Amino acid sequence: MCAPVVTAEGKALGALQVDTQDRAKKFREEDLSLLSVVANLAAAALGKAKLHEQVVAREKDRKEIELARAVQLGFLPQDKPAVPGYEFYSYYSPAQSIGGDFYDFVPLPGGRLAVVVADVAGKGVPAALPVAKLSGETQHGFLTHPDDPARAVGLLNDRMIRGGLADRFVTLDGVVLDPAAHAARVANAGHLAPGCTGPAGMGRPTTSRPRPSACRSG
Repeated sequence: MCAPVVTAEGKALGALQVDTQDRAKKFREEDLSLLSVVANLAAAALGKAKLHEQVVAREKDRKEIELARAVQLGFLPQDKPAVPGYEFYSYYSPAQSIGGDFYDFVPLPGGRLAVVVADVAGKGVPAALPVAKLSGETQHGFLTHPDDPARAVGLLNDRMIRGGLADRFVTLDGVVLDPAAHAARVANAGHLAPGCTGPAGMGRPTTSRPRPSACRSG
């Protein structure tokens, strides 16, 4: 004797089968009814177990995303630079819980400051993963070439490729600010060009040798 295990939506999950070793004793209609009740209870229990499994999985994913977000926020500057005569503002809000947006302030010799804004193509976890590499390599590039933001971005590009991220596309603006001279040098790597405002209104920034980051040249 057997009874199907079916969800309330009609999805078959299996069957319950009961045998007897005494061939003289046959199952009756009420036995089948009882087995059908048990099968329905089993289907309900399996459904609840599946829902619980899904809730647990979603909660695990949520905690992992929260941890990833906390780690990613740790790559961003915790404080604004203190540069006499200048004020800095930043706002970070990814399209999803985490993403590939990145910015940094890198103190350089001679009181100068590198300001970097970058974006890894894509959204969510796939875009967020390269940010860890981007953070470290950005500082390395600008500290290695503090006088030439284009060479700094070029070095960043090369090291991202050697780090196995040649298939990821990153756009970036790198600005080296010299507060003493009130001058800035800009290297643009495929990102939106930064604007410059003053008493006369919007100005045209000077960019040097654009080169996309983490993308093979040629």
